[in-house]
Amino acid sequence: MSAPPWPTEDPGAGAVLEAYDRSRRGDVATRTVAVDLLNRSLLSEILPLQAARGLGLHLLNTVGPLRRLVMRQGLAPTADLPELMQRSVQASAAG
Repeated sequence: MSAPPWPTEDPGAGAVLEAYDRSRRGDVATRTVAVDLLNRSLLSEILPLQAARGLGLHLLNTVGPLRRLVMRQGLAPTADLPELMQRSVQASAAG
């Protein structure tokens, strides 16, 4: 079994907090950009942009598997988690 990508010492140690920050940075940036784009599209007067936003939100509202995927990733993103944690998140999401 390979070593985790973060130090295994005191969870409040500087090295551990820095590793955690690095591991979360991409996820936080992605969410920030997504929310910013939704806000900007809401305030935009560009009709095609408003239509694209409306279509996307309509699809999320009407396509159950897509909605569940987006919600699952929003609540418990698995992209940067170690494999064992990904399995745990997927198992708890399945029921």
